Amino acid sequence: FISRGEYDRHLVRTRTRLRTRLAAAQRAVREHFPVGTACDRPSGGWALWVRLPQGISGRALAASARDKGVLVSPGSDFSPDASDLPALRISVARETGPDLEKALALVGAAARSLHRLAVRRNGPGKARTGREEALIQI
Repeated sequence: FISRGEYDRHLVRTRTRLRTRLAAAQRAVREHFPVGTACDRPSGGWALWVRLPQGISGRALAASARDKGVLVSPGSDFSPDASDLPALRISVARETGPDLEKALALVGAAARSLHRLAVRRNGPGKARTGREEALIQI
């Protein structure tokens, strides 16, 4: 396998497949998550860091996603003090394109629902994101 060069070809195919999944996941986040969500593509690795609008609990969203059969990691899992961050880490290593799109559509719907609740609870001014505030200030 290695001496025939198969390992190198395998790595090229795997990296290509995972880059395609990352791009698809990023598109799905842009399409399905609430306005104000930002998605950082890694310079290495196969996970996206998704920053959610203020007022959305990463833990609550991860729990909601889990209830729908989708596993994502809350940002708090990667925080030094384990505080609840408005963020998720989404791995693309396991799911294929159509399954990934469907899964992220479910998570995005849950994020939009949590965002609506945050706006009702805190008022529109408290749930605004930096991007929305910049548009309002123009």
